[in-house]
Amino acid sequence: MSERKDQEQTPAEEPGTPTQHGQWTPEVSQAADREMRELAQEPPGTQPATEGVDKSHLSLPKEQRPIDH
Repeated sequence: MSERKDQEQTPAEEPGTPTQHGQWTPEVSQAADREMRELAQEPPGTQPATEGVDKSHLSLPKEQRPIDH
């Protein structure tokens, strides 16, 4: 019964797909498409968005690793 109350109180949705920042419109879609194409054309020599991180210190020493039977 509480589900029905929740549904009745929910306002009608506007057309389009809502996003966190607003409505997904054809203009937004075209801008996103344009930006993705520009990013795809960047030369391979550009810096990566993330840095390499040495995680070897996170492994257990060999003597503490579980034995696989």
